[in-house]
Amino acid sequence: MNTITLAYCHVCEAVGSFCKRVGRGIEYFVTTTSYAKASAELARQGHQAEAKALMMELKSYKENY
Repeated sequence: MNTITLAYCHVCEAVGSFCKRVGRGIEYFVTTTSYAKASAELARQGHQAEAKALMMELKSYKENY
């Protein structure tokens, strides 16, 4: 392997790692906001127990992420 190919591989790995981190961050953001929005809507409709259960599930998701 020559130097250019070796450097190119390191660049690809760095870009790939960055894209994976960004993707996971976007997934985390969308998931948490979806849970919060659903919980708020349930609470607004008077389903307090279901809203609380959903937020507890979100808490568990955050702890295991």
